[in-house]
Amino acid sequence: MFNKDVLKLIAKMLVLVMIMGICDVFLGVVFKHLLKYQVNGRFYDISYNLDKTEADLILIGSSRVQNDYDIDVFSKELHLSTWKIGLGGQGLIYFRAVEKTVIQRHTPKLIVLNIDPNALEGDIEYDKLSLLRPYASDHLFIEEALCSKDKFEKYKLYSNIYCFNSMFYYLLDHSIYNKKEETKDNITRKAFKGTDSTLVIPKESEVNTKTTKATLNPKKVEMLLEMIDDVTQKNIPFVLAFAPNYYASNPPTATMNYVKKIKERDNLYIVDFSSDTSMVEKAPYFYNMTHMNQEGARVYSKRMSDWLKLHTKLSPIK
Repeated sequence: MFNKDVLKLIAKMLVLVMIMGICDVFLGVVFKHLLKYQVNGRFYDISYNLDKTEADLILIGSSRVQNDYDIDVFSKELHLSTWKIGLGGQGLIYFRAVEKTVIQRHTPKLIVLNIDPNALEGDIEYDKLSLLRPYASDHLFIEEALCSKDKFEKYKLYSNIYCFNSMFYYLLDHSIYNKKEETKDNITRKAFKGTDSTLVIPKESEVNTKTTKATLNPKKVEMLLEMIDDVTQKNIPFVLAFAPNYYASNPPTATMNYVKKIKERDNLYIVDFSSDTSMVEKAPYFYNMTHMNQEGARVYSKRMSDWLKLHTKLSPIK
């Protein structure tokens, strides 16, 4: 039999576990309340992307979508409401989870996925998915993506402290409770907010002209193919696009070579502007080697809009 000291220790441990559980539940209520009342910032955008956007044209991608795609130009040229689901540094696993969640509740007229030159290479960006943890309990496809990291993740997601780790200050700073933030003009990001700075022309020796030898990650390739099937099987036109790079600063990569070999079919289109000489040789269109500034984004978005009108099944186009 256990002696009294052991029983006391067990009792104290149980009390501690109960206190921790109560704290976790309480903090979860606080965190979810702040998440619900975001007025701007990344969590406002993610929440809007997952639960509210009903745009006709959806643009998906990382920082290139944030900087290179001017939604005002697309809306004007195509007469379609346009929305960007862009988040810098994210990869296919993030975009796949968000795409599945969006098209489950809404059917856009067109989706454009901007593919980074090395998107299908390297390790899967599991750690960067942490931004989606607060949404796992309410979104099946988000939970599936998070749990694909390892077999213990589904148990960790039961903890609110884990899901919202290191997010409290950011959530508070971008909520309705921060009066300073409340005054900022950030309403659904309908206005394009790219940079207006211009690239300092690099020396020839600084321009990358060597072909990379990185190999494809089979799991990333599988994600892309599943994403293509998801979208096209819902009869949504799906465009895989490569945005311009200054001075063709990214020679053909394993990703680019693979994507361009994918056979176009009903509702699937592929377009490569990464080395388009009408844009890539003009430093005033860029603010660094791989991202366009406001002027460049307007030019590229017009070119892309014209291409979409010519090559895809868009309805209605006035």
